[in-house]
Amino acid sequence: MLIDDRMTRGVIAGAVGAVVQNVYIFAAQIAGFTRTNYEDYSEIFFFSRLLPGLFPTFFGLVGHLIWDVFLGIIFVYGIKLTSSRFYVLKGVVYSAFIWWLVNVISLLFRIPVFDSLSYREQGAYFVGALLFGLVLAFTLKILGSRGERTGY
Repeated sequence: MLIDDRMTRGVIAGAVGAVVQNVYIFAAQIAGFTRTNYEDYSEIFFFSRLLPGLFPTFFGLVGHLIWDVFLGIIFVYGIKLTSSRFYVLKGVVYSAFIWWLVNVISLLFRIPVFDSLSYREQGAYFVGALLFGLVLAFTLKILGSRGERTGY
């Protein structure tokens, strides 16, 4: 069965987390909590700036999906090294650490789009990171219960 593969479960969990995270941040953007979204950061990473049009937006969404899939794979193998106990706590701590690491790197390299974020926007992104960690952990728990008996 394909789901029995650890990497496949990481890809699926990361993709589900990315979708939930993007839906959340688009809602936060509509509600006025933030001016930007995850797709914007991915677009800036690839093109060095925000560009108008559907192609850059699509490319940014795919880039964010790939990033979250990568984070999902890392999480799955990290859980393998520890245990599947306290998976929700580990998911939240992992996602909070990633959020912190991205912010530290952006400050060290003076990435302009991160410098202009307000506290409210940073809070919205922190909630998005925690949501990603929760969805990642719960998705892996669901997939793990149908896969191998040893956990993730």
